Amino acid sequence: AHRLIDRFGTLEAVFEADMDTLMTVEGVGESAATLLRLTGELHRRLSKSSPSRGVRIVSAKDAIAYFERFMLDLGEERCYAAYLDGNMKVIASRLVASGSINTVPIVPAAIARTAVDLRAHAVIIAHNHVNAPATASIEDVNTTRKISDRLAALDIELKEHVIVSKSGSRTVGEFAWPVYSR
Repeated sequence: AHRLIDRFGTLEAVFEADMDTLMTVEGVGESAATLLRLTGELHRRLSKSSPSRGVRIVSAKDAIAYFERFMLDLGEERCYAAYLDGNMKVIASRLVASGSINTVPIVPAAIARTAVDLRAHAVIIAHNHVNAPATASIEDVNTTRKISDRLAALDIELKEHVIVSKSGSRTVGEFAWPVYSR
C-alpha cells in the first residue's frame, strides 16, 4: 500500500491507474492490479449512485449538483429528499418514492415525518424526468406547495424542489413561485 501511494500520490490516483502501470510497482502482480482496478470502479459507481452526508447546500445550483450526481441515469422516476441541519449540511438523504417512467407519487406527510425524526431544519426535494425536459407540471407545483405547507406547520423550511433531467436540471421555483419565500 505504501509503495502504491508513494508512486501515485493518492488513493484516487491508484484507482485511476491502468493495469500495466500498476504492475510496475514492486509487489503488484496481475491479480492485485485487477483487484485495484475493480475496487476503483466500485468506488466510482458508489460515489455516483448514492447521496452524500455532510455536504453543504446553500443555493439552487448546489442542490442541482447534489441530486444530479445520483439521479441523472435513473430509468424510472424517483423522488429523493435531502434533510439539512441548521448549517445547511445534509444530515441524510432518503428515497421518498419510486414511480414509472413518467410519474412518481409523493406523500408530503412521509417527508415531514422523516424531517421531524431527523430533527432537520430544512428539506430539499428532487425528482427526475427520465425522458423529458425539466419542466414543472401543475402537479409538480401543487405537490411542492403541499410539502412546503406541511413542513412550515412544523417550522421546517422547504428550501427547494429540483427536477433532474439529462436535458438540463431546474427548480420548480423557476417556473411557478418562490418555494422558499415563507
